[in-house]
Amino acid sequence: MATLIAPAPSQREFEALFRRSHRRAYNLAYRLTGNATDAEDVTQDAYVRAWDNFNSYDASRSFEGWLFRIITNRV
Repeated sequence: MATLIAPAPSQREFEALFRRSHRRAYNLAYRLTGNATDAEDVTQDAYVRAWDNFNSYDASRSFEGWLFRIITNRV
């Protein structure tokens, strides 16, 4: 019986998702923190966490929804 191995996360795919969602992610973090510096920190932390767990991301679902949940939980 062959074991299927999930492909490694695609850095190119993640970068495209980052470019598409960064502004909205920062805006959400800013609304939640009320501070530009904290919003930058939360946004950066959320993307690091998203990258670290990108192999568990379900591509049939919204990336922004997943990322925004990470941001909300971090705040």
